[in-house]
Amino acid sequence: MLEIPGITDQERLDAFEWVTKAYPRFLPGHLNRAITLLSLDRLDEAETAYRHVLKRYPKELGALAGLALVLAKRGRHGDAEALAQEAIDAGYKWSPCFGVIADARAALGDTSGAARAHLAAYELSPHAWNHLEEHCRLTGRPYAPPTGHVPDFISLAQLETLVEFINVSDQGCDHTFRLAKLWHSITALTLSSSTSS
Repeated sequence: MLEIPGITDQERLDAFEWVTKAYPRFLPGHLNRAITLLSLDRLDEAETAYRHVLKRYPKELGALAGLALVLAKRGRHGDAEALAQEAIDAGYKWSPCFGVIADARAALGDTSGAARAHLAAYELSPHAWNHLEEHCRLTGRPYAPPTGHVPDFISLAQLETLVEFINVSDQGCDHTFRLAKLWHSITALTLSSSTSS
């Protein structure tokens, strides 16, 4: 959603209403209008807006994912999960899609599926601590909020080598767990080969 500092959700909606009337083929205007309606809990209007976009642009994954959010808020978890999974499978990697799947899995009593989906959401958006907290709760792991004491999951020496690994990487940090996972696999491989020697 387009964030404009200093204005209310209603003012943002009014702006997108004007944009979509003045420029009816401007897709970002329609998508931002729809997600603003969703944030205002105007579910009927948000659903209509997303369906309108999908009618005109059937392959628009943002609208598909947005519609999944609307259906999830309505408690239609099966339909919501199917749409979210379709968007993900088509390459739309958006943290809220995994949140929809997590909620659907939880509603079905599939705690391991819900935990996996929460972890996937957190890996895409490391600032989404709520997903990490839910993953930890569902898997029985310790959780520390970002402002609290962080337990020692890795040692200080490991953290230093991880930071060094990221700094020397020619790929650069993309603020996901991609490089940390690569570092972990290399470290685990190095440890296993040194202990087997």
